[in-house]
Amino acid sequence: MNLAGTRGIIGGAFASVTSGIEAYGNYQDGYGFHTNDGVFNKMTNDAFTGNAVAGTYTIDPTKAQKALDFWQARNGGPILTFKPGQLKGSTDVYGNIGIGEGAFVGGQKAVREQISHEMGHYINNVNWDNGIVGGKVSNPNFINTNASFGNDGTYGYYGAIKNAGQYHSGYSIISNNTYDRPGTSWYVMNPHKSAAWQSFGWTKWFYLIPRRF
Repeated sequence: MNLAGTRGIIGGAFASVTSGIEAYGNYQDGYGFHTNDGVFNKMTNDAFTGNAVAGTYTIDPTKAQKALDFWQARNGGPILTFKPGQLKGSTDVYGNIGIGEGAFVGGQKAVREQISHEMGHYINNVNWDNGIVGGKVSNPNFINTNASFGNDGTYGYYGAIKNAGQYHSGYSIISNNTYDRPGTSWYVMNPHKSAAWQSFGWTKWFYLIPRRF
């Protein structure tokens, strides 16, 4: 067997072991024998009921918040707060991140994309004291913003693209302007997503390679 084949077997074995550890930990915590991805997907989808295209849907705020809490508990980072009635995500000058119900309409991949977008702003645009991300903010304002992509700057869009493999959001949700849930192409989440995706040139495809959190 050649070296590439050996590495493939080792990589597959490692992935199986880590997935098994995740699943066992979630089983112990009452989430069933599922990976972190599996639990998060189920919790996110359970928060949505109804018909998105017809506009006759509801998002259970308690279930949505529990899904976000699970994400934060398993992956670290800042606290994520569900924002009912808010289509897009938001990050304020103090680093508080809100995830809008619009992402839950789109499905679990749309939630992942919105989290990674806001994380881009959280890490790069908040005026953290001494540059310590997640620390104190005594001079609240945004830094390093620019007029690209509808005055939203580059960091949010670039964060979503660069973390696509890590956050397992996938091609469809970071390269197109619509949500991922079947039947929700009626709603354009943001007209600048595809422009940001194309701006990376050929290197953008590397960011889609799946990797562990």
